[in-house]
Amino acid sequence: MPSTEYGNALELARQVDAFFEADTAGYMRMFTPRVPEFRVAAEHMYPYGATEFVERYGDGVTYPVERLVPLVERATDIRLQLWYIMYDLGLSNRDYDDVINADPSL
Repeated sequence: MPSTEYGNALELARQVDAFFEADTAGYMRMFTPRVPEFRVAAEHMYPYGATEFVERYGDGVTYPVERLVPLVERATDIRLQLWYIMYDLGLSNRDYDDVINADPSL
């Protein structure tokens, strides 16, 4: 039977993954058709989600399970920073600001 710490970490991981999926869907609606290339690039930078991370960690025996929730939180912090750079700054700069800068009358 999985421990409470493992269950808590898995639930948090699922919430994190759901957040990123919902956010990606929002960007897909706003910036289509160019978002898919950013999504592919983001997946290369962060190749698997929080849920898979927890499942892989839980399969191991080297580190204590009590570290899982803090690890998910720290990994999410890093993922959010990458997300901000990739989507908010990258897409905004290329697909919004470039259009304005290209036509000074805007």
